[in-house]
Amino acid sequence: SQDELAPQPVQALKKQRIKHISCGWAFTVALSHSGELFSWGENKHGQLGLGDTKDRFLPVMIDALQLPRTRDRPERTVKALNVSCGGRHVVAVGTNGRVFTWGGVHRSAFLALGHGADRNIEVRQQARLVPGIGNAVHVAAGGTRDGAASSLVVRADGAVLAASNEPNIFRPVLPLTAATVWAAFSSCGPPSRKTM
Repeated sequence: SQDELAPQPVQALKKQRIKHISCGWAFTVALSHSGELFSWGENKHGQLGLGDTKDRFLPVMIDALQLPRTRDRPERTVKALNVSCGGRHVVAVGTNGRVFTWGGVHRSAFLALGHGADRNIEVRQQARLVPGIGNAVHVAAGGTRDGAASSLVVRADGAVLAASNEPNIFRPVLPLTAATVWAAFSSCGPPSRKTM
């Protein structure tokens, strides 16, 4: 293949109305207006959310975000509202305000997924619901090539929750309330050892 010096259309997505795109380290996730997610690129750490670690050179639709089955409710799917790629992981918020994460099994990056110390690599290759977070409206992920990672969630009440290599679950960034600050948008870069 030959390098392109000018932007080119992604032909595999020409029938989709894409509203948002996010790039990680050598991979991309696109979100359509209808709430579907498409991913392509490097997949060594399951960051494409396709249930395996095979690289993809063309966009592939990610299976729906799944809410777990309970005794009272069968498993059901939700559409994506927002998505953000870190270096090797992805954070998405569903139209129901719930947060999902996947990828990030390299070194300690799995901690930024908000699932605690669960290191099940196979589970990390597909979107997984983060327990205990609702009313999310925006997510942001950051990270570096060497595996450092961070994730942010903004709730409808303006509260900002963060997870990074430590602590390994989503916690409030500061004792912020809707009365003191309204967070409308956030973006992550490499986590700072001084602040996280």
